[in-house]
Amino acid sequence: MSKSYKIKLNQGPGEAKLVDIPQVSGTSQPLAVKAVPGGKYQLVDASTGYGPENIRASRNGKNLQVFFEGRGQPDLVVEDYYAEAPEGFNGLIGESESGRFYEYIPETAVGNSAVPLLADGSNQVGMALGGAEINASGAAVGALVAAAAFNPLLLAPLALLGAAAGGGGGASGGGGTTDTTPPVIKSAKLHVDDDTGAKDNVTSDKTPRITGETEANADVSVEVNGKTYTGKADTNGLFVIQVPDADALKDGPYTPKVTATDAAKNKSAVFDGTPFKVDTSPDKNEPDPDPNAGSVIDIVSITIDSGQVKTDFYTNDNQMLLNGTLKNFTQNGDWVKLELKDASAKVIDTAYVKPVANGTGWDWSWDRTAKDKMVDGQYSISAVVVDGADNVVGSGNSRVSDVQAITIDTDKDNNFGPNKEEDPNKSSTVDIVSLSLDTGYSNADFITKDRTHVYTGKLSAFTNNGASVELTLKDATGKVLTTEHVTPKQVAGVWTWSWDQTSNALPDGEYSLQASLVDKAGNPIQVDTQVISVDNSAGENGGKLDPNASLKMLPVTFADDTGVSQTDYLTNDQFLTFKGGFDKDFVNNGDRVLVQVFGSDGLVISPQYVLPSGKTWEFENLTKLGADTKTTTYTVKSVLVDAAGNSLQATDQSFVIDRSVSIFDGSGAKKEAGLWTYSTIKFSTDEQGSYKFTGGTGVKNYTGGLFDLKDIEGKTFEKGAFSLEFTDKAGNIFTIKNDDVRMDFSTAKMSTDTTSPAVLPAPGFSNNQLLGSIGKLTLDATSTKELDMASLYDGIPDLGDVAAINQVDLNKGDHTLKLTMGDVLDLGVKNSFSNATAHQGRLQMRIDGDAGDKVVLDDLVGTIDHDWNANNSRVTLDGQEYRVFTHEGLGLSLFVQQSVQINLV
Repeated sequence: MSKSYKIKLNQGPGEAKLVDIPQVSGTSQPLAVKAVPGGKYQLVDASTGYGPENIRASRNGKNLQVFFEGRGQPDLVVEDYYAEAPEGFNGLIGESESGRFYEYIPETAVGNSAVPLLADGSNQVGMALGGAEINASGAAVGALVAAAAFNPLLLAPLALLGAAAGGGGGASGGGGTTDTTPPVIKSAKLHVDDDTGAKDNVTSDKTPRITGETEANADVSVEVNGKTYTGKADTNGLFVIQVPDADALKDGPYTPKVTATDAAKNKSAVFDGTPFKVDTSPDKNEPDPDPNAGSVIDIVSITIDSGQVKTDFYTNDNQMLLNGTLKNFTQNGDWVKLELKDASAKVIDTAYVKPVANGTGWDWSWDRTAKDKMVDGQYSISAVVVDGADNVVGSGNSRVSDVQAITIDTDKDNNFGPNKEEDPNKSSTVDIVSLSLDTGYSNADFITKDRTHVYTGKLSAFTNNGASVELTLKDATGKVLTTEHVTPKQVAGVWTWSWDQTSNALPDGEYSLQASLVDKAGNPIQVDTQVISVDNSAGENGGKLDPNASLKMLPVTFADDTGVSQTDYLTNDQFLTFKGGFDKDFVNNGDRVLVQVFGSDGLVISPQYVLPSGKTWEFENLTKLGADTKTTTYTVKSVLVDAAGNSLQATDQSFVIDRSVSIFDGSGAKKEAGLWTYSTIKFSTDEQGSYKFTGGTGVKNYTGGLFDLKDIEGKTFEKGAFSLEFTDKAGNIFTIKNDDVRMDFSTAKMSTDTTSPAVLPAPGFSNNQLLGSIGKLTLDATSTKELDMASLYDGIPDLGDVAAINQVDLNKGDHTLKLTMGDVLDLGVKNSFSNATAHQGRLQMRIDGDAGDKVVLDDLVGTIDHDWNANNSRVTLDGQEYRVFTHEGLGLSLFVQQSVQINLV
């Protein structure tokens, strides 16, 4: 047997009535009721007196349809429900067996299936009683039309409602006539309940309500004391708009000025309402003084004040917990009365809470997390101290009260300010661009050995309207390590952001950085993410063993070694191509060879990362080296590094760019016009090379220093017949010719001077010659007392950066030097100070100092723990004894002066 159902209607004064919902069959029509704003529709199972446990619902145009027992036709139609119900509002309710009222909610949470979200033309959706609990007190519960007079059309069948509306069942008007008639304001005056005393338009209420009548559903603006407040007329044209607590009126006369705007945007003329007067002076005997009359109440915070500013009460949390404080409060039965008002100053919720002692002060809170969600918009919270009879403690300006404006904004595309304008940043983008020290061959791969970062980014199409960039850093498990909002800044017309995390050192591992462009309420508009890898392990790459860690680097050579020898590292070529290699094939896993050229100051002249192929690598240097007429010494260093810039192996090679050559004529010839007369023959040079003489006896070669060729003694050479050419080891050539003069050696003899050696030291670096100090660092009494060598270079090679410091002098003052094996690998230079067999071909570093100095010596290369070999051997450098620390595998030799204290870590 089919059940019968009822709907409970509030028909004005008196008790609400239950109306039968007839079962639809054949040609019969469903029961139709007309929706009103905020109306509740209570369904009743006639057999139990409680709400049916299950129903089905669908949407047809603006109408809400209700079905019972799986019927194909609706049993109940709530007309214009989706036009009249507030956004997100659920008006279908029922009473449970416990006597509590609940909303009907979807049986399964799939898609937009809740009553407020049903799509037009949707299929029937199963609903069950069990949603949000509805407060059982007040006319809203069980009332179809709250605070409205009985309308017989509410009980009419659907066909009759259509006829009564003039045909068409809800069509608006007919003929398409444009509405150009502005609304008419019939009245505007002090609300009768706010007209305290003798109802003579004199009130003690400083935040009175203005009520009046105009066209139904018109938007209404009321100006009082120079400030405008807005609201909306109801379906009967009645409006009520209140002056908020923040704009409480002072004593004096006021005239409300009112305008109304209808749906067609027709605006009325300004209507002067009935004047009224605010008078808060006492006109009766004061009650007994309340001990809390001197209390101070504050609305302090909401639990989730989203967005950048955590104290602006601009949030996307629409079910909030409010917190506040009281000072100078006495527990005597007084309460904190809280009222939540909408933008029209209408009270939509009220609560009374008891303050709780907290040390010397008092706290209070209002938990609305289980309440209906607040729709986006502007609200205000007022907090007052009241006694048990609801009288406000204090009077006039001494009322113990506070008020706070609140904005709810859950829509990333719109701002819910006074005009609810579209957010200009809805199409903006945010990008993560870089981190401060992105070490390794790429400065944009976010793989680094740096642990303390500054992240930077940019925004496009950005408008500065309170939006911010929310940064969140997570570890590999997704755990949030830190989060913060930053304010974008405009630099040279470009909007940028920066997040300084240098105070948070990160251990090795992978991280995720998320940058979200959020509006003022914290709603994300656009998001960018970036994986960041922190890696300080020279033996591992991304947590895996680096296959290149076991490679042995071979010496550096270059193909442009001009002159006599192609292996003496002496050349006059200023643009060199450097080559190097390994003992085994290189694995392309992100590792690179860092090639740096530097001079005697240790500063980078030419840096480049190169990708090896097989066992070899090559770097074409396009930076011009050396200078004409000068001889300059350089060093090229090759370092095998991983993607984060950690050094695995290193070697270097010093070389000379020789652009200087000359022949010195010390003969003291008598030089006259057209004739040079010699008595002594003395041609010499200050470098190794060979002479070539072209004369009557042909070509002969001599090596180095003083020229000695007796064939020219007693000879005279006519113009153009004499040519003496010197070629140095680098291939530079200098020639003396007699193109314009006769050269007379008829009485000349070869010089017997022995001051110019016949054989000079071999130039270049073919025989492990010592290089000496490069980039020497001297600390004096004014320098820092403690120095970490790692602070002198950052792992991002650039022109002018430090590439080598192979000598540190601590003698002037007392100093502590922190030095790691990795520092020696990165800053040492081969064959600097000793070419003894034990140290030949190794990267070397020298530390000078005395007993007041200390070296804290660590054996780390990145995070890899090696071991120094302190073999108790000694070397003598410049007459001083030095202790020796070596590492065979990395090819390192460290010399520390005997008197310096050493602390091995």
